[in-house]
Amino acid sequence: LPATMLALLCNIFTKLNKINPSNLSYDLPTELLLSASSAILSSFTARNHTDTGVSLSTRLLQPHILPPITNTNIHNDDFDINDDEANNQNNNHDIESSTRICAHVAESLERHYPESDAEAKILMKACRKSVQAGSRRMLDACDSLAFARYSWYRKKGHMGPATYWLLRGVEYAIMLGMGSDGDAQGGVDCRVTNTPCFRHLVGVCHRTTVMVLDALITYNSSMYVDNDNNNGEEEDEKVDDDGATMQDRALRLLLRTLQSAQDILKAMTEDDATAYLLITTTNDDDSKSGVCKHHHYHYHPSIPLLQHVEAITSATLEGCRNKVALGITKCMEERLRTGEGLDGAVTTLAPPSLFGYFFEVAFDLLVVEDDGGDGGAGDDVEDASLLSALPSFDVHGIHTLMSRYAQYCALLENGLVTELVMGGGGGSDGDDARIVCQDITDVEMYEALGKGLMRAFIAQNAEIKKSGSPVNNASPGKTTTTRTIIDVEREEYNLQLLLEPSM
Repeated sequence: LPATMLALLCNIFTKLNKINPSNLSYDLPTELLLSASSAILSSFTARNHTDTGVSLSTRLLQPHILPPITNTNIHNDDFDINDDEANNQNNNHDIESSTRICAHVAESLERHYPESDAEAKILMKACRKSVQAGSRRMLDACDSLAFARYSWYRKKGHMGPATYWLLRGVEYAIMLGMGSDGDAQGGVDCRVTNTPCFRHLVGVCHRTTVMVLDALITYNSSMYVDNDNNNGEEEDEKVDDDGATMQDRALRLLLRTLQSAQDILKAMTEDDATAYLLITTTNDDDSKSGVCKHHHYHYHPSIPLLQHVEAITSATLEGCRNKVALGITKCMEERLRTGEGLDGAVTTLAPPSLFGYFFEVAFDLLVVEDDGGDGGAGDDVEDASLLSALPSFDVHGIHTLMSRYAQYCALLENGLVTELVMGGGGGSDGDDARIVCQDITDVEMYEALGKGLMRAFIAQNAEIKKSGSPVNNASPGKTTTTRTIIDVEREEYNLQLLLEPSM
Protein backbone atom coordinates (compact mmCIF):
# COMPACT_ATOMS: atom_id res chain seq x y z
CA LEU A 1 0.00 0.00 0.00
CA PRO A 2 2.71 2.62 0.79
CA ALA A 3 4.47 1.97 -2.53
CA THR A 4 1.18 2.26 -4.43
CA MET A 5 0.21 5.50 -2.68
CA LEU A 6 3.64 6.98 -3.32
CA ALA A 7 3.42 6.15 -7.04
CA LEU A 8 -0.05 7.68 -7.31
CA LEU A 9 1.01 10.87 -5.48
CA CYS A 10 4.03 11.23 -7.76
CA ASN A 11 1.77 10.85 -10.77
CA ILE A 12 -0.56 13.57 -9.45
CA PHE A 13 2.31 15.98 -8.74
CA THR A 14 3.72 15.35 -12.22
CA LYS A 15 0.42 16.24 -13.86
CA LEU A 16 0.25 19.43 -11.72
CA ASN A 17 3.78 20.33 -12.90
CA LYS A 18 5.05 20.15 -9.32
CA ILE A 19 7.54 17.54 -10.46
CA ASN A 20 9.36 17.82 -13.79
CA PRO A 21 10.72 14.37 -14.78
CA SER A 22 13.08 15.95 -17.33
CA ASN A 23 15.00 17.62 -14.51
CA LEU A 24 15.61 14.33 -12.73
CA SER A 25 18.54 12.01 -13.36
CA TYR A 26 16.18 9.06 -13.74
CA ASP A 27 12.52 8.43 -14.56
CA LEU A 28 11.00 8.77 -11.09
CA PRO A 29 7.29 8.23 -12.00
CA THR A 30 8.03 5.06 -13.95
CA GLU A 31 10.29 3.68 -11.22
CA LEU A 32 7.65 4.27 -8.57
CA LEU A 33 4.91 2.66 -10.70
CA LEU A 34 7.01 -0.42 -11.37
CA SER A 35 7.97 -0.64 -7.70
CA ALA A 36 4.30 -0.44 -6.67
CA SER A 37 3.35 -3.12 -9.19
CA SER A 38 6.08 -5.45 -7.96
CA ALA A 39 4.99 -4.87 -4.37
CA ILE A 40 1.39 -5.76 -5.23
CA LEU A 41 2.41 -8.94 -7.01
CA SER A 42 4.73 -10.02 -4.21
CA SER A 43 2.23 -9.27 -1.44
CA PHE A 44 -0.71 -11.17 -2.94
CA THR A 45 1.44 -14.06 -4.14
CA ALA A 46 2.69 -14.59 -0.59
CA ARG A 47 -0.95 -14.91 0.48
CA ASN A 48 -1.81 -17.38 -2.36
CA HIS A 49 -3.94 -14.81 -4.17
CA THR A 50 -1.88 -14.49 -7.34
CA ASP A 51 -4.92 -13.84 -9.49
CA THR A 52 -5.91 -10.81 -7.39
CA GLY A 53 -2.36 -9.47 -7.43
CA VAL A 54 -2.08 -9.73 -11.23
CA SER A 55 -5.46 -8.09 -11.69
CA LEU A 56 -4.66 -5.13 -9.39
CA SER A 57 -1.20 -4.68 -10.85
CA THR A 58 -2.58 -4.62 -14.39
CA ARG A 59 -5.28 -2.12 -13.44
CA LEU A 60 -2.66 0.14 -11.83
CA LEU A 61 -0.48 0.21 -14.93
CA GLN A 62 -3.26 0.09 -17.54
CA PRO A 63 -3.31 3.87 -18.24
CA HIS A 64 0.44 3.80 -18.92
CA ILE A 65 0.70 0.86 -21.35
CA LEU A 66 -0.68 2.76 -24.36
CA PRO A 67 2.04 3.57 -26.90
CA PRO A 68 2.29 7.40 -26.98
CA ILE A 69 1.17 9.24 -30.10
CA THR A 70 4.11 10.76 -31.97
CA ASN A 71 4.35 14.50 -32.58
CA THR A 72 2.12 15.80 -35.37
CA ASN A 73 2.79 19.53 -35.01
CA ILE A 74 4.42 19.57 -38.42
CA HIS A 75 0.94 19.45 -39.96
CA ASN A 76 -0.23 22.56 -38.06
CA ASP A 77 -0.17 26.05 -39.55
CA ASP A 78 1.63 27.53 -36.50
CA PHE A 79 4.41 24.96 -36.55
CA ASP A 80 7.63 26.06 -34.78
CA ILE A 81 10.83 24.03 -34.97
CA ASN A 82 11.82 24.87 -31.40
CA ASP A 83 8.49 23.65 -30.01
CA ASP A 84 8.79 20.54 -32.14
CA GLU A 85 12.21 19.65 -30.70
CA ALA A 86 10.88 20.04 -27.18
CA ASN A 87 7.89 17.88 -27.96
CA ASN A 88 10.13 15.25 -29.54
CA GLN A 89 12.13 15.04 -26.32
CA ASN A 90 8.94 14.57 -24.34
CA ASN A 91 7.74 11.93 -26.79
CA ASN A 92 11.02 10.04 -26.51
CA HIS A 93 10.67 10.09 -22.72
CA ASP A 94 7.06 8.85 -22.95
CA ILE A 95 8.01 6.12 -25.40
CA GLU A 96 10.75 4.82 -23.12
CA SER A 97 8.44 4.91 -20.11
CA SER A 98 5.61 3.16 -21.95
CA THR A 99 7.99 0.51 -23.30
CA ARG A 100 9.25 -0.37 -19.82
CA ILE A 101 5.75 -0.51 -18.36
CA CYS A 102 4.44 -2.60 -21.28
CA ALA A 103 7.31 -5.04 -20.82
CA HIS A 104 6.58 -5.31 -17.09
CA VAL A 105 2.84 -5.91 -17.59
CA ALA A 106 3.40 -8.35 -20.45
CA GLU A 107 5.89 -10.34 -18.41
CA SER A 108 3.53 -10.65 -15.45
CA LEU A 109 0.63 -11.70 -17.71
CA GLU A 110 2.70 -14.20 -19.68
CA ARG A 111 3.71 -15.93 -16.44
CA HIS A 112 0.15 -15.97 -15.12
CA TYR A 113 -2.24 -18.89 -15.59
CA PRO A 114 -5.84 -17.61 -15.30
CA GLU A 115 -8.09 -19.92 -13.31
CA SER A 116 -11.36 -18.91 -14.98
CA ASP A 117 -12.74 -17.56 -18.23
CA ALA A 118 -13.94 -14.39 -16.49
CA GLU A 119 -10.46 -13.62 -15.19
CA ALA A 120 -8.90 -14.13 -18.63
CA LYS A 121 -11.51 -11.89 -20.27
CA ILE A 122 -10.90 -9.09 -17.76
CA LEU A 123 -7.13 -9.19 -18.25
CA MET A 124 -7.40 -9.30 -22.04
CA LYS A 125 -9.90 -6.44 -22.03
CA ALA A 126 -7.41 -4.35 -20.05
CA CYS A 127 -4.87 -4.86 -22.85
CA ARG A 128 -7.29 -4.25 -25.72
CA LYS A 129 -6.59 -0.54 -26.33
CA SER A 130 -2.86 -1.11 -26.15
CA VAL A 131 -3.11 -3.85 -28.79
CA GLN A 132 -5.25 -1.61 -30.98
CA ALA A 133 -2.58 1.06 -30.65
CA GLY A 134 0.01 -1.36 -32.03
CA SER A 135 1.73 -2.91 -29.00
CA ARG A 136 3.07 -6.33 -29.98
CA ARG A 137 4.24 -7.05 -26.43
CA MET A 138 0.68 -6.77 -25.18
CA LEU A 139 -0.49 -8.94 -28.09
CA ASP A 140 1.94 -11.64 -26.96
CA ALA A 141 0.53 -11.35 -23.43
CA CYS A 142 -3.03 -11.76 -24.72
CA ASP A 143 -1.92 -14.78 -26.75
CA SER A 144 -0.53 -16.35 -23.58
CA LEU A 145 -3.77 -15.77 -21.67
CA ALA A 146 -5.92 -17.17 -24.48
CA PHE A 147 -3.62 -20.16 -24.96
CA ALA A 148 -3.74 -20.93 -21.23
CA ARG A 149 -7.53 -21.25 -21.32
CA TYR A 150 -7.31 -23.29 -24.54
CA SER A 151 -4.90 -25.72 -22.87
CA TRP A 152 -7.20 -26.12 -19.87
CA TYR A 153 -10.22 -27.02 -22.02
CA ARG A 154 -8.17 -29.25 -24.32
CA LYS A 155 -7.05 -31.37 -21.38
CA LYS A 156 -10.70 -31.75 -20.42
CA GLY A 157 -11.56 -32.80 -23.98
CA HIS A 158 -13.93 -29.85 -24.52
CA MET A 159 -12.91 -28.76 -28.00
CA GLY A 160 -15.68 -26.19 -28.45
CA PRO A 161 -14.56 -23.87 -25.61
CA ALA A 162 -10.92 -24.64 -26.44
CA THR A 163 -11.46 -23.40 -30.00
CA TYR A 164 -13.25 -20.32 -28.66
CA TRP A 165 -10.12 -19.24 -26.79
CA LEU A 166 -7.87 -19.81 -29.78
CA LEU A 167 -10.22 -17.54 -31.71
CA ARG A 168 -9.77 -14.85 -29.04
CA GLY A 169 -6.06 -14.83 -29.77
CA VAL A 170 -6.81 -14.56 -33.49
CA GLU A 171 -9.24 -11.71 -32.83
CA TYR A 172 -6.62 -9.67 -30.96
CA ALA A 173 -4.09 -10.30 -33.73
CA ILE A 174 -6.60 -8.91 -36.25
CA MET A 175 -7.09 -5.70 -34.29
CA LEU A 176 -3.34 -5.07 -33.84
CA GLY A 177 -2.60 -1.47 -34.78
CA MET A 178 -6.09 -0.73 -36.12
CA GLY A 179 -7.04 1.84 -33.52
CA SER A 180 -10.12 1.99 -31.34
CA ASP A 181 -12.29 3.02 -34.30
CA GLY A 182 -10.59 0.80 -36.87
CA ASP A 183 -12.36 -1.87 -38.87
CA ALA A 184 -11.31 -5.22 -37.44
CA GLN A 185 -12.40 -6.90 -40.66
CA GLY A 186 -9.64 -5.45 -42.77
CA GLY A 187 -7.06 -7.46 -44.68
CA VAL A 188 -5.14 -10.32 -43.17
CA ASP A 189 -1.36 -10.69 -43.24
CA CYS A 190 1.47 -12.28 -41.34
CA ARG A 191 0.45 -10.52 -38.11
CA VAL A 192 -2.44 -13.02 -37.92
CA THR A 193 -1.00 -16.16 -39.52
CA ASN A 194 2.20 -16.01 -37.47
CA THR A 195 0.50 -15.84 -34.08
CA PRO A 196 0.64 -18.93 -31.84
CA CYS A 197 -3.14 -19.13 -31.52
CA PHE A 198 -3.70 -19.17 -35.28
CA ARG A 199 -1.02 -21.82 -35.83
CA HIS A 200 -2.50 -23.99 -33.09
CA LEU A 201 -5.98 -23.51 -34.55
CA VAL A 202 -4.73 -24.80 -37.90
CA GLY A 203 -3.06 -27.70 -36.12
CA VAL A 204 -6.24 -28.54 -34.22
CA CYS A 205 -8.25 -28.60 -37.46
CA HIS A 206 -5.70 -30.83 -39.20
CA ARG A 207 -5.39 -33.29 -36.31
CA THR A 208 -9.16 -33.50 -35.95
CA THR A 209 -9.50 -34.14 -39.69
CA VAL A 210 -7.04 -37.03 -39.48
CA MET A 211 -8.80 -38.46 -36.41
CA VAL A 212 -12.21 -38.32 -38.09
CA LEU A 213 -10.91 -39.92 -41.30
CA ASP A 214 -9.13 -42.64 -39.33
CA ALA A 215 -12.31 -43.39 -37.37
CA LEU A 216 -14.38 -43.36 -40.57
CA ILE A 217 -12.11 -45.91 -42.28
CA THR A 218 -12.22 -48.09 -39.17
CA TYR A 219 -16.00 -47.89 -39.08
CA ASN A 220 -16.35 -48.75 -42.78
CA SER A 221 -14.00 -51.72 -42.37
CA SER A 222 -15.98 -53.04 -39.42
CA MET A 223 -19.20 -52.72 -41.43
CA TYR A 224 -17.84 -54.78 -44.31
CA VAL A 225 -16.43 -57.41 -41.92
CA ASP A 226 -19.85 -57.66 -40.29
CA ASN A 227 -21.49 -58.04 -43.70
CA ASP A 228 -19.07 -60.84 -44.60
CA ASN A 229 -19.91 -62.65 -41.38
CA ASN A 230 -23.60 -62.34 -42.14
CA ASN A 231 -22.98 -63.86 -45.56
CA GLY A 232 -21.69 -67.07 -44.02
CA GLU A 233 -18.02 -66.29 -43.57
CA GLU A 234 -17.93 -66.87 -39.82
CA GLU A 235 -14.98 -65.42 -38.00
CA ASP A 236 -14.05 -65.08 -34.34
CA GLU A 237 -15.00 -61.53 -33.45
CA LYS A 238 -13.33 -59.69 -30.63
CA VAL A 239 -15.74 -58.72 -27.86
CA ASP A 240 -14.97 -56.36 -24.98
CA ASP A 241 -15.78 -57.10 -21.36
CA ASP A 242 -18.94 -55.04 -21.71
CA GLY A 243 -20.05 -57.10 -24.73
CA ALA A 244 -19.20 -54.48 -27.37
CA THR A 245 -18.27 -55.85 -30.77
CA MET A 246 -15.69 -54.38 -33.13
CA GLN A 247 -18.44 -52.53 -34.97
CA ASP A 248 -19.75 -51.06 -31.71
CA ARG A 249 -16.30 -49.84 -30.74
CA ALA A 250 -15.75 -48.34 -34.17
CA LEU A 251 -19.11 -46.58 -34.04
CA ARG A 252 -18.39 -45.09 -30.60
CA LEU A 253 -15.00 -43.86 -31.77
CA LEU A 254 -16.50 -42.32 -34.89
CA LEU A 255 -19.28 -40.56 -32.98
CA ARG A 256 -16.81 -39.19 -30.44
CA THR A 257 -14.43 -37.77 -33.05
CA LEU A 258 -17.32 -36.46 -35.14
CA GLN A 259 -18.70 -34.60 -32.11
CA SER A 260 -15.30 -32.97 -31.56
CA ALA A 261 -15.19 -31.83 -35.18
CA GLN A 262 -18.71 -30.44 -34.96
CA ASP A 263 -17.87 -28.55 -31.75
CA ILE A 264 -14.83 -26.97 -33.41
CA LEU A 265 -16.74 -25.94 -36.52
CA LYS A 266 -19.64 -24.59 -34.48
CA ALA A 267 -17.29 -22.44 -32.42
CA MET A 268 -15.70 -20.97 -35.55
CA THR A 269 -18.98 -20.45 -37.39
CA GLU A 270 -20.70 -18.68 -34.50
CA ASP A 271 -17.76 -16.41 -33.68
CA ASP A 272 -18.66 -13.06 -35.23
CA ALA A 273 -15.20 -11.54 -34.76
CA THR A 274 -13.31 -14.15 -36.82
CA ALA A 275 -15.85 -16.14 -38.86
CA TYR A 276 -15.37 -13.92 -41.91
CA LEU A 277 -11.66 -14.73 -41.85
CA LEU A 278 -11.83 -18.50 -41.31
CA ILE A 279 -15.06 -19.79 -42.82
CA THR A 280 -15.44 -19.82 -46.60
CA THR A 281 -18.61 -18.13 -47.83
CA THR A 282 -18.57 -18.11 -51.64
CA ASN A 283 -17.86 -20.99 -54.03
CA ASP A 284 -18.27 -20.85 -57.78
CA ASP A 285 -17.68 -23.96 -59.82
CA ASP A 286 -16.50 -23.67 -63.39
CA SER A 287 -18.31 -26.60 -64.98
CA LYS A 288 -16.25 -26.36 -68.17
CA SER A 289 -12.79 -26.54 -66.67
CA GLY A 290 -13.65 -28.45 -63.51
CA VAL A 291 -11.60 -25.98 -61.46
CA CYS A 292 -13.30 -24.53 -58.38
CA LYS A 293 -12.78 -20.78 -57.97
CA HIS A 294 -13.01 -19.32 -54.47
CA HIS A 295 -13.77 -15.65 -53.97
CA HIS A 296 -13.20 -15.84 -50.23
CA TYR A 297 -9.49 -15.45 -49.90
CA HIS A 298 -8.41 -15.52 -46.27
CA TYR A 299 -9.30 -18.92 -44.88
CA HIS A 300 -6.73 -21.66 -44.30
CA PRO A 301 -7.28 -24.90 -46.31
CA SER A 302 -7.36 -27.07 -43.18
CA ILE A 303 -10.56 -25.38 -42.01
CA PRO A 304 -12.81 -26.01 -45.08
CA LEU A 305 -11.22 -29.47 -45.32
CA LEU A 306 -12.52 -30.21 -41.83
CA GLN A 307 -15.95 -28.92 -42.91
CA HIS A 308 -16.10 -31.34 -45.84
CA VAL A 309 -14.79 -34.29 -43.81
CA GLU A 310 -17.46 -33.64 -41.18
CA ALA A 311 -20.09 -33.59 -43.95
CA ILE A 312 -18.71 -36.85 -45.41
CA THR A 313 -18.85 -38.58 -42.03
CA SER A 314 -22.37 -37.37 -41.25
CA ALA A 315 -23.55 -38.49 -44.70
CA THR A 316 -21.96 -41.91 -44.15
CA LEU A 317 -23.89 -42.40 -40.93
CA GLU A 318 -27.07 -41.26 -42.68
CA GLY A 319 -26.44 -43.63 -45.61
CA CYS A 320 -26.46 -40.80 -48.18
CA ARG A 321 -23.91 -41.92 -50.78
CA ASN A 322 -24.34 -38.90 -53.06
CA LYS A 323 -23.31 -36.51 -50.28
CA VAL A 324 -20.32 -38.69 -49.45
CA ALA A 325 -19.18 -38.65 -53.07
CA LEU A 326 -19.74 -34.90 -53.36
CA GLY A 327 -17.66 -34.27 -50.24
CA ILE A 328 -14.79 -36.42 -51.53
CA THR A 329 -14.86 -34.56 -54.84
CA LYS A 330 -14.76 -31.18 -53.05
CA CYS A 331 -11.74 -32.26 -51.01
CA MET A 332 -9.74 -33.55 -54.00
CA GLU A 333 -10.74 -31.36 -56.93
CA GLU A 334 -8.43 -28.69 -58.30
CA ARG A 335 -8.95 -25.19 -56.94
CA LEU A 336 -7.61 -21.94 -58.29
CA ARG A 337 -6.26 -19.66 -55.58
CA THR A 338 -7.00 -16.18 -56.87
CA GLY A 339 -7.42 -12.85 -55.16
CA GLU A 340 -5.51 -10.35 -53.09
CA GLY A 341 -2.36 -11.80 -51.56
CA LEU A 342 -2.69 -15.18 -53.31
CA ASP A 343 -0.45 -16.61 -55.98
CA GLY A 344 -3.02 -18.08 -58.38
CA ALA A 345 -1.74 -21.64 -57.91
CA VAL A 346 -3.91 -24.68 -58.59
CA THR A 347 -4.18 -26.73 -55.40
CA THR A 348 -6.47 -29.16 -53.58
CA LEU A 349 -8.02 -28.82 -50.15
CA ALA A 350 -6.72 -32.23 -49.07
CA PRO A 351 -2.92 -32.49 -48.95
CA PRO A 352 -1.38 -35.47 -50.78
CA SER A 353 -0.53 -37.05 -47.43
CA LEU A 354 -4.27 -37.60 -46.80
CA PHE A 355 -5.23 -38.85 -50.27
CA GLY A 356 -5.16 -42.48 -49.09
CA TYR A 357 -8.10 -41.95 -46.74
CA PHE A 358 -10.31 -40.52 -49.47
CA PHE A 359 -9.34 -43.22 -51.95
CA GLU A 360 -10.34 -45.98 -49.52
CA VAL A 361 -13.71 -44.35 -48.80
CA ALA A 362 -14.32 -43.80 -52.53
CA PHE A 363 -13.25 -47.36 -53.38
CA ASP A 364 -15.66 -48.83 -50.81
CA LEU A 365 -18.43 -46.64 -52.22
CA LEU A 366 -17.76 -47.73 -55.80
CA VAL A 367 -17.51 -51.42 -54.87
CA VAL A 368 -20.81 -51.29 -52.98
CA GLU A 369 -22.49 -49.77 -56.04
CA ASP A 370 -20.92 -52.37 -58.30
CA ASP A 371 -21.75 -55.40 -56.13
CA GLY A 372 -25.02 -54.30 -54.60
CA GLY A 373 -27.17 -54.66 -57.70
CA ASP A 374 -27.89 -50.94 -57.82
CA GLY A 375 -26.44 -50.03 -61.16
CA GLY A 376 -23.50 -52.43 -61.14
CA ALA A 377 -21.65 -53.67 -64.18
CA GLY A 378 -23.53 -56.93 -64.12
CA ASP A 379 -26.93 -55.27 -64.43
CA ASP A 380 -28.72 -54.27 -67.58
CA VAL A 381 -26.80 -51.14 -68.55
CA GLU A 382 -29.38 -50.34 -71.22
CA ASP A 383 -31.89 -49.40 -68.52
CA ALA A 384 -30.69 -45.80 -68.35
CA SER A 385 -33.78 -44.62 -66.51
CA LEU A 386 -32.79 -46.83 -63.56
CA LEU A 387 -29.14 -45.83 -63.56
CA SER A 388 -29.66 -42.08 -63.92
CA ALA A 389 -30.21 -41.52 -60.19
CA LEU A 390 -28.01 -44.28 -58.76
CA PRO A 391 -24.30 -43.47 -59.29
CA SER A 392 -22.79 -41.57 -56.38
CA PHE A 393 -19.98 -39.99 -58.40
CA ASP A 394 -20.67 -37.95 -61.51
CA VAL A 395 -18.25 -37.72 -64.42
CA HIS A 396 -16.35 -34.83 -62.87
CA GLY A 397 -16.00 -36.73 -59.60
CA ILE A 398 -14.58 -39.84 -61.29
CA HIS A 399 -12.16 -37.72 -63.35
CA THR A 400 -11.02 -36.04 -60.14
CA LEU A 401 -10.38 -39.39 -58.47
CA MET A 402 -8.48 -40.67 -61.53
CA SER A 403 -6.26 -37.60 -61.64
CA ARG A 404 -5.50 -37.63 -57.93
CA TYR A 405 -4.84 -41.39 -57.88
CA ALA A 406 -2.31 -41.11 -60.70
CA GLN A 407 -0.66 -38.24 -58.84
CA TYR A 408 -0.69 -40.20 -55.56
CA CYS A 409 0.92 -43.26 -57.14
CA ALA A 410 3.68 -41.10 -58.64
CA LEU A 411 4.33 -39.46 -55.27
CA LEU A 412 4.55 -42.86 -53.56
CA GLU A 413 7.00 -44.17 -56.13
CA ASN A 414 9.25 -41.14 -55.67
CA GLY A 415 9.03 -41.27 -51.89
CA LEU A 416 7.41 -37.83 -51.62
CA VAL A 417 4.57 -39.12 -49.42
CA THR A 418 4.45 -41.98 -46.94
CA GLU A 419 1.76 -44.57 -46.49
CA LEU A 420 -0.81 -43.76 -43.82
CA VAL A 421 -1.08 -46.04 -40.78
CA MET A 422 -4.42 -45.99 -39.00
CA GLY A 423 -5.05 -47.03 -35.43
CA GLY A 424 -7.83 -49.49 -36.12
CA GLY A 425 -10.38 -48.61 -33.48
CA GLY A 426 -8.31 -46.45 -31.19
CA GLY A 427 -6.97 -49.33 -29.10
CA SER A 428 -3.77 -48.73 -27.21
CA ASP A 429 -2.31 -52.12 -28.07
CA GLY A 430 -2.24 -51.37 -31.79
CA ASP A 431 -3.20 -54.93 -32.75
CA ASP A 432 -5.68 -53.67 -35.35
CA ALA A 433 -3.36 -51.09 -36.87
CA ARG A 434 -2.95 -51.31 -40.62
CA ILE A 435 -1.85 -49.26 -43.63
CA VAL A 436 -4.56 -47.29 -45.39
CA CYS A 437 -5.37 -48.74 -48.83
CA GLN A 438 -3.06 -51.74 -48.21
CA ASP A 439 -5.74 -54.18 -49.44
CA ILE A 440 -6.48 -52.20 -52.62
CA THR A 441 -4.30 -52.93 -55.63
CA ASP A 442 -3.86 -50.57 -58.56
CA VAL A 443 -5.79 -52.96 -60.80
CA GLU A 444 -8.74 -53.05 -58.40
CA MET A 445 -8.76 -49.28 -58.02
CA TYR A 446 -8.64 -48.60 -61.75
CA GLU A 447 -11.29 -51.24 -62.37
CA ALA A 448 -13.59 -49.64 -59.80
CA LEU A 449 -12.95 -46.19 -61.25
CA GLY A 450 -13.59 -47.43 -64.78
CA LYS A 451 -16.91 -49.01 -63.86
CA GLY A 452 -17.80 -45.91 -61.91
CA LEU A 453 -17.05 -43.76 -64.96
CA MET A 454 -19.24 -46.02 -67.08
CA ARG A 455 -22.17 -45.61 -64.69
CA ALA A 456 -21.58 -41.86 -64.50
CA PHE A 457 -21.65 -41.52 -68.31
CA ILE A 458 -24.83 -43.58 -68.55
CA ALA A 459 -26.51 -41.50 -65.89
CA GLN A 460 -25.34 -38.27 -67.50
CA ASN A 461 -26.56 -39.27 -70.94
CA ALA A 462 -29.89 -40.29 -69.46
CA GLU A 463 -30.17 -36.91 -67.79
CA ILE A 464 -29.32 -35.10 -71.04
CA LYS A 465 -31.86 -37.22 -72.89
CA LYS A 466 -34.49 -36.49 -70.27
CA SER A 467 -34.00 -32.72 -70.02
CA GLY A 468 -32.51 -31.69 -73.39
CA SER A 469 -34.54 -33.58 -76.00
CA PRO A 470 -37.22 -31.52 -77.74
CA VAL A 471 -40.73 -32.80 -78.29
CA ASN A 472 -40.74 -34.80 -81.50
CA ASN A 473 -44.08 -34.46 -83.28
CA ALA A 474 -42.90 -36.38 -86.35
CA SER A 475 -43.55 -40.03 -86.93
CA PRO A 476 -41.59 -42.46 -84.78
CA GLY A 477 -39.54 -43.67 -87.72
CA LYS A 478 -38.16 -40.22 -88.59
CA THR A 479 -35.26 -38.38 -86.89
CA THR A 480 -35.30 -34.60 -86.81
CA THR A 481 -32.30 -32.38 -87.44
CA THR A 482 -32.52 -30.93 -83.92
CA ARG A 483 -32.14 -34.40 -82.38
CA THR A 484 -29.05 -35.06 -84.47
CA ILE A 485 -27.48 -31.78 -83.37
CA ILE A 486 -28.12 -32.66 -79.73
CA ASP A 487 -26.43 -36.05 -80.14
CA VAL A 488 -23.35 -34.42 -81.69
CA GLU A 489 -23.13 -31.85 -78.91
CA ARG A 490 -23.44 -34.63 -76.32
CA GLU A 491 -20.55 -36.56 -77.86
CA GLU A 492 -18.41 -33.41 -78.01
CA TYR A 493 -19.17 -32.72 -74.36
CA ASN A 494 -18.21 -36.27 -73.33
CA LEU A 495 -14.97 -36.00 -75.32
CA GLN A 496 -14.16 -32.68 -73.63
CA LEU A 497 -14.62 -34.26 -70.20
CA LEU A 498 -12.28 -37.10 -71.09
CA LEU A 499 -9.59 -34.74 -72.34
CA GLU A 500 -9.88 -32.03 -69.67
CA PRO A 501 -6.57 -31.04 -68.06
CA SER A 502 -5.54 -32.17 -64.60
CA MET A 503 -2.64 -31.64 -62.19
